[in-house]
Amino acid sequence: MFGPNDGLNEENIRNNLKVSPAEDEIVSAAVNVAKGVRYSGNDEIIGKVSSPAYMLALPSISEVKSRLIAGHPKLDVFQTPSVYGGSQVDFGLEVTAQGKVEVEVTQGDATVYQNRLNLKFSEATPIRYTHRLDLLPGAYRVIFKVDGASFPYNATVAEHFAMGEILRADETDVNRQSPFSFAGKQLDLNPEGPLVVVAVPRPGTVKWVIRQGVSGVLWRSASEATQVALAELPRTLPPGVYKLEATTADDVRIADLVVSEKRSTNAGSTVLSFNANLHPALRHVFVGHQWLLRGKLDEARRSLQASLAKGITEEARIELARVDALDGNLDIARDEVKSVLAGQPDNFEALSVFAYIETRFQDYAVAAELYRRALAVQDSPAVRAALAKLPIK
Repeated sequence: MFGPNDGLNEENIRNNLKVSPAEDEIVSAAVNVAKGVRYSGNDEIIGKVSSPAYMLALPSISEVKSRLIAGHPKLDVFQTPSVYGGSQVDFGLEVTAQGKVEVEVTQGDATVYQNRLNLKFSEATPIRYTHRLDLLPGAYRVIFKVDGASFPYNATVAEHFAMGEILRADETDVNRQSPFSFAGKQLDLNPEGPLVVVAVPRPGTVKWVIRQGVSGVLWRSASEATQVALAELPRTLPPGVYKLEATTADDVRIADLVVSEKRSTNAGSTVLSFNANLHPALRHVFVGHQWLLRGKLDEARRSLQASLAKGITEEARIELARVDALDGNLDIARDEVKSVLAGQPDNFEALSVFAYIETRFQDYAVAAELYRRALAVQDSPAVRAALAKLPIK
């Protein structure tokens, strides 16, 4: 893609290359080649790696290397059961930003989710950016781009949700559904906060106990939980280290409870909450899209029909057309996307699905024109690849 060291940077590589989480370090390695190493030695290297006699004669050496990545912003990940499918995952990123915050979630080679939030700060400002997604079980790579700088993280969603770890938090004001909100309460994770919170796999009663030493019980409480259980710590505890227990009918969690002389808060950062995808209809659409990426058409159709039952959206109609097209119902799919395009002629997703349908009908000239219209709206490597594969001159 690039000549050695010719204006190479991490963002350029990530825009042109998709790698698995295990291979992600090659991106950083590619931009850290010594500046003096250019084209010299290329012939020798290529000759060696293309020579079976040389390569097979090399001794096999087992080697394990670790790498400490410094400078990553603090990322909170809080998972609770989702009524839409999989787990409800809340991300909280503490960072300094001025122009934009982008989020990309990938699973293997597939991009599951992308979003860009444009900011209007006059200068770099400390922010806490929060985002909520419903993710099906699996291993994900979550990449935040803040003003062009990339920060990759790994996230895993378990097949079967279990009781979470005990965390501490503050309660902040909220008047709408947003990330880190539960039953009308908005939480801000804080290791010295006055609230304790634990995620539970099913509704029920959670019993709380604070102990000092082996058997000394200093405090008991109980709270009812749907997705999470909340309790307010007693304000009379003297500074020290205690044991905090949270018990359900099926499980128990124990954590150290550190009470400091002064309890700090997370004040000082502007909280930016991305709430645009939290309508129930859109959350069903996103889960349906994930099923579609996995080739599970029946599950995708059920999620999309549940979405339409909550409200008619263009997103659900387009995804349902995509399901019908993959299922061979081409006429139904074409009618649906044509209806969407009648009201939104520049809808990128509708144009892309329409082009795929025309490809299945072997009307390649029409498909090519639709792909070009889609690319005029939004660049996409996948659409460009599909256009290049069409058997047209």
